Amino acid sequence: DSRKRPYGKIVDLDVDHQGTSVVYGMTFSLVQANADDTETVVFAGNWHPNMVSQNVWPRKKCYDGDQGSFPLGALAQTTITDVQWNDDMDQFDMPALKLLKQRSQNTLTVSISLYGY
Repeated sequence: DSRKRPYGKIVDLDVDHQGTSVVYGMTFSLVQANADDTETVVFAGNWHPNMVSQNVWPRKKCYDGDQGSFPLGALAQTTITDVQWNDDMDQFDMPALKLLKQRSQNTLTVSISLYGY
């Protein structure tokens, strides 16, 4: 459970080139919210450190102070390793995830869009 670990950290390894940020120590999980306000983890695994700034773009203009401030978006693609799947996948109405579990073993590749980077 990623809530039992410190949050992952985003690090710029080169102070002169801030566009090469890398995420370290993050647990990636898919969680289903239940009607009784509880959550059920569908799967969780370790985010393999990889640059997140493959593509960085301005998202919208920010008007809360600095008129020239642009929150950025970014694309990140990485491998999730040591994936632990929920033992009872039948409780989820997600046929695509059940098939993914059968085919993936314990590794997934994900591509996510980050907002406010």
